[in-house]
Amino acid sequence: MDYTEINKRAFRKFRPVMLSILESAPNVEEDEFVVEKARSGELTCKINSQYIYSAYDPRRQILRYVNGKNREVREKGVIFVFGFALGYLLEEIIPRLGEKQVIVVIDKDYRYFKASLPFKDYTDIIRSKKVEFITKFDDDTFIASLGRYGQLIEFKGMTILRLEALYNAEREFYKHVEDKIVEYARTLSVAIVTNMSLVKNFTVNALSNIPHYVRGTPINEFKDKFHDIPAIVVSGGPSLNKNIDQIKEAKGKAVIIALGTTLKPLLSHGVQPDFTIAIDPTPTETKYFLDLKDFDFDSPLIVTNEFYRKILDEHWHNPIIVTRIPDHFTAFLDETVGRKVEAIPVGMTVAHTAFNFADYIGANPIVLVGQDLGFPMDAEFDHVDGAATAKRVEIKEGDPRYIWIKDVYGNPLPTVRNMISYKVLFEVYISQIKMRDKGKRKRMFIDATEGGARIEGTEIMTFREALERYMRKEHPIRETVFSILESTDEPDFSKLIDALNDRINEFILITEYCGSVLKELQKLEFIPTERIDMKAIRSLNAKISEVDKKMASLKAFSFLERYMTIFDELRIKRDLLSKKQRDRVKELEIQLNKSHQYYSSIKTVAKFYEAGLRYVINKKLLPLIKEEKLS
Repeated sequence: MDYTEINKRAFRKFRPVMLSILESAPNVEEDEFVVEKARSGELTCKINSQYIYSAYDPRRQILRYVNGKNREVREKGVIFVFGFALGYLLEEIIPRLGEKQVIVVIDKDYRYFKASLPFKDYTDIIRSKKVEFITKFDDDTFIASLGRYGQLIEFKGMTILRLEALYNAEREFYKHVEDKIVEYARTLSVAIVTNMSLVKNFTVNALSNIPHYVRGTPINEFKDKFHDIPAIVVSGGPSLNKNIDQIKEAKGKAVIIALGTTLKPLLSHGVQPDFTIAIDPTPTETKYFLDLKDFDFDSPLIVTNEFYRKILDEHWHNPIIVTRIPDHFTAFLDETVGRKVEAIPVGMTVAHTAFNFADYIGANPIVLVGQDLGFPMDAEFDHVDGAATAKRVEIKEGDPRYIWIKDVYGNPLPTVRNMISYKVLFEVYISQIKMRDKGKRKRMFIDATEGGARIEGTEIMTFREALERYMRKEHPIRETVFSILESTDEPDFSKLIDALNDRINEFILITEYCGSVLKELQKLEFIPTERIDMKAIRSLNAKISEVDKKMASLKAFSFLERYMTIFDELRIKRDLLSKKQRDRVKELEIQLNKSHQYYSSIKTVAKFYEAGLRYVINKKLLPLIKEEKLS
């Protein structure tokens, strides 16, 4: 039987774009792709006389392979499958997937898939919402397409399954794709480790910064306000010493964006940036903002609501522009004060944030300076002169402590894994922006670092060349910035305090709810595990079900989303023994311990939020109301 029309009908209904791609795929040459019966009676196939599946029993071969990868298949968020052939691999994986998993099929040109359409009915694969096909593999498009799976990869991981014979037949292609996927996943893994280690700092800062956040100018007031005006992102690498004196010539001709690390070095060279960006939630950031009174400047500071609180309280006296981490807590603040603050991607470093801000305001071209992403051999320090955290470096060529790559001029450049991840993320952002603006306007990214790692997607030139080519025309940059800042109104602090008091009462309830579960768990601690009391287990499960439902209905509970993500990553589950597991005493002990840890953790965090909100109301918001009345 010829299944071509059956498969085409399925494609027309569920994946019309994929059908057009298959129809335009090249036809295979005679004997290049051969389908035949295996000894088991199932179909198998050969590519260029090389069996892709077993000539004896292809299904058994694939079953054995997938069973060996069963844990990864059931747990990973994204399963990349290299090669389709006759679809056996997908048919075996799909039934094993949970709710939040996806299979991403990668095939060089899908001509073998096209050639296999007459031989099998692929309707179940074609209509499955768990399966996606990637069809474009130039680096910009491919990296941009991986962004769709970023959150799944970040929180649930990924794995790659492949048909070895097909992989070997197109080794250069698949190896390149594999490297890109692994680089992207590594970038995300660095981000999640950082996120988990800093989550407590994030929360403390977000609570303490409530007054600054609600009074700051929303970043969206600046969206596209500098359309097609050049922007310079000034990072603090040692190569900045080569051109920092020239940046002053760009004042008024380009938007100058400093990082916390480069603010003082720029001011020391007579350059007042148009914006400064800082996002670090830790005290490290304080070093960059000490003794600013020595300089006469009025640049605004762009921060997230999770920026290190003491800098805003004690060291910064100029205007503040706020962006937000897209979470329920800041959404609640915005709703309460009657506005909406947009979020821009903060990335893994403040340089990523500055780059994305330059894109957000519509700047073009975006010029990078001081973005070394490595340690130049001719530099004595790892940062620009005058940077608060600059450290002396002594590196000899071939030093095994470093990863050695080529710089933009082809010279050896020592770097480290984190910096390679930062480089990859710049490349991801650049490719995504180019794809987004394709057909609308040409975007240009210039690397004027005059050294450092090669960032794909940028044009290499000296800063002097960039200055003379693109920064000739004067623009009212300062006037635009301050007209926006001066139009920001003060929020209604009384309304905000009332809303925060409501959340405090909800956190008190969450503490009580968790306490009631912990009491039930404590009862079970005194029951010998050899004698499982199923009545007590049922009572506990009922209490858990009741408490989870009540907590989920509270707005304050949604504020804990970051902590909940961490708890889930640690596999703290609330479910206890099912009926089929009653005799597994050890499993019961493990589940009871996890449940205790889960509700104890929520109770602790809820009390932490309650105390933090009380402090902010009494020490920070009520004094502002008194100031208003006095004025």
